[in-house]
Amino acid sequence: MRENDLRVIKTKKAIKEAFMELYKKKSIDKIRINEICEKAMISKGTFYLHYLDIYDLYDQLMENIFEDTFNDIHFDLFFDNPDSLFDEIENSIFSHQETFNALTKGKTKDMLLKHTTEVFIDRIYQTDRIEKNNENDLKLNILIGSMFTIFPMDTSKNHDISKELIKNLIKEYVN
Repeated sequence: MRENDLRVIKTKKAIKEAFMELYKKKSIDKIRINEICEKAMISKGTFYLHYLDIYDLYDQLMENIFEDTFNDIHFDLFFDNPDSLFDEIENSIFSHQETFNALTKGKTKDMLLKHTTEVFIDRIYQTDRIEKNNENDLKLNILIGSMFTIFPMDTSKNHDISKELIKNLIKEYVN
C-alpha cells in the first residue's frame, strides 16, 4: 500500500474524521470499529488494512496532531528562553483547542499526557544540547510531565502561577 496514493489518503482521512466525530460523543472504549466503518463508509477489512485496532488509530491520530501542533515550536527555547517556549506551546495548543479538548477526556487523558511528554523530551534531545542518558530522562520526565500536568491543555483557564513555577524549575535545570 502506497501512503501517498490519493485513495489511501482519502480513506485514512475519512476514518480519522469518523473516529473524532464518535470520540467527541463517547470514550474510546465505547467506540466500535463497526461504527467507525459505517461513518467512514468503508468495510472492516479496509479499516484493518490501515490500522491494527482502535488504539493504533488513536496513536496515529495523535502523532499527526502532535506533528501539526508542535512542529513550529523552537525547542532550543527550553534552554535559552523558557518564557518564550511557554508562549509558543500556549499558541500552538490554543490554535488546536477543539482537538485537544476532545483528546483530553476520560481514560485517554493519561495516554495524551504520556505521549505529549515523550514527544517533547524527544524534541529536546533532538536539539543536541543535552546528553541522552537515564538521569536526564528522569529529570526531563519530571519537568515536562509536570509542565503538562500543572499547565493543562485547556488554555481557557488561568495557569499563570503554575507556569511561573515550571519556568523557574526549567531555568534551574538548564543552569
